[in-house]
Amino acid sequence: MKYSFLILSLFAFTVTNGQTNDTILSQIKENSMPFIADKFDFAKPLNVSFTQLTPYNFTLKSKNGDLANGEINNFSQAKASINTVFLKKKKWLLGASVGYEMTNISTDLKDTKNNPINSLDNTFHYHYSSVNFTYFSKLFNKRMIYTSSVIVDGSEQHFERVKGLVTGTLILKSDEKTKMLIGLVAVIDPSSQVPILPTFTYERKLNNGWTLDVLMPQRVMIKKDIAKSGRLSFGSELAKTSFYIYDINASSDKFEFRQTELNNGLIYEHLLGKSFVFTAKTGYKYIMNSRIFNKDESFKNYSYELDSDPTFYINAGISFNPFFKKK
Repeated sequence: MKYSFLILSLFAFTVTNGQTNDTILSQIKENSMPFIADKFDFAKPLNVSFTQLTPYNFTLKSKNGDLANGEINNFSQAKASINTVFLKKKKWLLGASVGYEMTNISTDLKDTKNNPINSLDNTFHYHYSSVNFTYFSKLFNKRMIYTSSVIVDGSEQHFERVKGLVTGTLILKSDEKTKMLIGLVAVIDPSSQVPILPTFTYERKLNNGWTLDVLMPQRVMIKKDIAKSGRLSFGSELAKTSFYIYDINASSDKFEFRQTELNNGLIYEHLLGKSFVFTAKTGYKYIMNSRIFNKDESFKNYSYELDSDPTFYINAGISFNPFFKKK
């Protein structure tokens, strides 16, 4: 799940301090959800997308040095997710999510002297499900939102991990031109790269219809509505690819592949009918880190590491988003 820990924290974004508990949920639906759904797939009831990368080179390493060179001839990925809130009370919400990712990778491997070793063509399946709880309160006379999530993930062969997320988000400012929040995230997972993470959200309407959209650490974008049903965005956003691997070197151990990516480029969104949104993304992908590690170990205690060249990407998807803003 890519930064989904922020979603439920933002449900009460535009709720003012003077409102009663009886009006919170209605204001969430009417005012906050368009803002949230603009930023997160996790807030949309249904998402389907496909990603294709251009070929790129990499070096396979261990802590003892280089092991092999290689080229990714094909990297394609299909994703789908369903999200819902099924129980609403005056001061809290309860929801759930399920998702599936299929990643196909074709690779040519060479030794360190560039002699061919073998070619691999593998398809990896990854799934997750979560239960999410949100509680609304006040801190320093400002709206405070607490969330917790229990997440189970795995492959087509096994369920592998149970993880937890706990967040707290404070709404500092919310008016017609500016929205600003700060927060803190705790990740309950021994393999986590960053167990505690500060967050910052800032949206500012600029001149000529442009909007600055900052959601740290996930994305920095500048966006503009086009005609009646479109929106164009430029900037950078973080992404993650992960799945489980079995039978490495004839071992019975289970491994996880985890890769953090920075996508730099543009996004175009177009409203289809009343609630379906077509999204197209393209640009330059920088692979920040890519490791294979034993499932029972941490990301830092890795078995293999890939040093990958940058590459280009294209992504297309359809989502059901009844909150998409129309002019």
